[in-house]
Amino acid sequence: MDHPEITKLYKYYADKERVIEILKTERIWYSKPERFNDPFDCDIDIASNVTWDQFAEIIRVEGKQLNKSPAEIEEKIRAVRSESPAAIDEYRARVREGVERVRDVLRGQGVLSLSSIPDSIPMWGYYANGHRGMCIEFHRAARNALGSSATREVHYTSDYPDVSFIDLFKRPGYLSKTVVRTKSRAWKHEKEWRVVLTNGDILYDLPGEITGVLFGLSTPEEHKREVAELVKDQDGIMLLQAIKVKGRFRMEFVDYAG
Repeated sequence: MDHPEITKLYKYYADKERVIEILKTERIWYSKPERFNDPFDCDIDIASNVTWDQFAEIIRVEGKQLNKSPAEIEEKIRAVRSESPAAIDEYRARVREGVERVRDVLRGQGVLSLSSIPDSIPMWGYYANGHRGMCIEFHRAARNALGSSATREVHYTSDYPDVSFIDLFKRPGYLSKTVVRTKSRAWKHEKEWRVVLTNGDILYDLPGEITGVLFGLSTPEEHKREVAELVKDQDGIMLLQAIKVKGRFRMEFVDYAG
């Protein structure tokens, strides 16, 4: 498991209804990327232009996959270059179609966005209804989905990554990892992790056990009592209350007294 030191991941919610539904059903919503609030997110271009050198490289990759000898592969390249000058144009058309199919697949994936930090003042502000919402704490371990290859941290950068059609052949999984898990550096403070599954806009089983529900600085008392009543007989779920750290722009959590 990558980053074994990260044993908790968090999901902020603006209203108690979503939290209560998750606690009751033990299922959670995975959104398609098109529903994200950042129009740059998951909209990275995939270059589909093909040069002769790239075309030859693809023939080599495909030849190795078919267990062809180096001599056979090079002979194929020479034959295509000398006898089939239109082959590159045909291949370019196939590449464009293939890239669009890949983009459709990526657009249809389901993404659950989490954070490795529970005490972000901005995230409590804009994801948890001005600190009136709640935050669910999940346990991350090698035995659950949060510790699997489906879950990875987001990479933040100032520039779009360089993504080419050739990555389809040479680096399986690279496009999904790069397109779905790369965001603008402007979001770096969120310390986001993403669980990525095949289909989006679907409820899935929880990716890890719920170990806590965190209440914001302004979560209504009746909402807290409702959640407390729901989990009172469930072992392993802590209820925590956010408080201000005196003299600092910080918040911390203490046990919720009820």
